[in-house]
Amino acid sequence: MSKIGVVGMSSVSLQDCPLHNPLEIDDDWLFYGLPWHEEFYQLFDVCFEMHPWEELKKSHARRPVEYKERLNWLSQSQKVYMQKAVGDVPGAEAYPLGDIVGQLGIDYFNSSIAYAMAMAICNKPSEISIWGVDMTATEEYAVQRPNMEFLIGLAVGRGIDVKISNYSPLCKFDTTGIHLGNMEMEYKERYGWL
Repeated sequence: MSKIGVVGMSSVSLQDCPLHNPLEIDDDWLFYGLPWHEEFYQLFDVCFEMHPWEELKKSHARRPVEYKERLNWLSQSQKVYMQKAVGDVPGAEAYPLGDIVGQLGIDYFNSSIAYAMAMAICNKPSEISIWGVDMTATEEYAVQRPNMEFLIGLAVGRGIDVKISNYSPLCKFDTTGIHLGNMEMEYKERYGWL
């Protein structure tokens, strides 16, 4: 495999994902995604469900009612990684955390997409493309975005060509105002002036 697609669920930056036209995808691609993704979960080669299984069984988890059956069905035809092997989903595998941490030299993953990105880096593809991963700086994404951007930098530093959807704010300049004492500076194009 020479290219890995890491696919999240944001409809904004998902619009240019090639999974919308699966017949146009060549054999060089491997797609990593989330098993709760309603549009593409059947098309992923590898799924990552890194939330604790005991929590996912509770009603507040916001997963489909038949989620256990979905994971079991998926694990028959593709890889499904979870935090650990669980009896309810016998076909799923425990995420090889020790191996991934050993290869990357860090243990900094705080979303299922980050675990997918870490594994993608370890597989040493020539390219990692990211779609549907926006992580705007609100709610849970406020802490997940720096983690994902760190992993993107790690991949680039290892010589992997990382492509991010043009619609995603990942690794892009943020024009939010900066408080400097009683002043609020707003930079439209870059921090500071040249």
